[in-house]
Formats: sequence, C-alpha cells, structure tokens
Amino acid sequence: MHLGMGTNNFAELCTTKHIIHFALSHHCRHLQLFGDSNIVCNWLNNASHCNAYTLRHIIGEAHRMIDIFDSFVCHHIYREQNSEADQLSKEEMHLQDNVWLIQEEIDGTHHQYYHRPFIEQGQFGQ
Repeated sequence: MHLGMGTNNFAELCTTKHIIHFALSHHCRHLQLFGDSNIVCNWLNNASHCNAYTLRHIIGEAHRMIDIFDSFVCHHIYREQNSEADQLSKEEMHLQDNVWLIQEEIDGTHHQYYHRPFIEQGQFGQ
C-alpha cells in the first residue's frame, strides 16, 4: 500500500497496525509477529520507549489493539533470515493504492488475502 513519505520505522509501524487489525478481524486471540526491525519490536513489546513524536501516536494505536489480545509478542528476526518476506515485499510493490496483500501459511498451505486497510473503514483512528 502506498504510505506516502516516511521513514522505514513509519512503514513498519503502519504495516504492523494493519496486520494487528487483520488478526483481530479474524478473531485471533493470540498473536506472534515476526519483524526485521528490532526497535519496532521493542516498541510494540513495551521494552523501550519511542522518542519520535511523529511515531508515538501510531504506537499508541497499535497498543490499544494489542490490548485486546489474550497474548501478544513481537519477535525480532534478522533481515538475512527473512529473505522470503523481503522478496515478497518487493514483488507486491505493484499493488494498487489502498490494497494490502496478506499472505499466511497454515499447516503448510499458503493463503492470500487482499485486505482493505482499516484506516479506510474508519476504525481505530488514523
């Protein structure tokens, strides 16, 4: 999805908010996220505080959704160990604006969902 101008942390946080919303909309109660940004994982896990004023509102919105889960944790994985996701992110750059492609694997079967962002639906603030 086109996010406009911003930092990598901004893009990671916006993406995370959409993933969290997607999980909630599919009645997920326990969520483990994996990301290659250690600082973003630390912010989401409340292991460190974000000093960037422009990002704190996004983190706050994510935390309001995270609080709904019975359990939540964000695990850091190094980019070198995340080559499949890195490749997928490059391949999906052709998606039209305001559409997210979410891919998941359940019991060895890959599933794809085209998801309209929750910001467009007016949920959980902007």
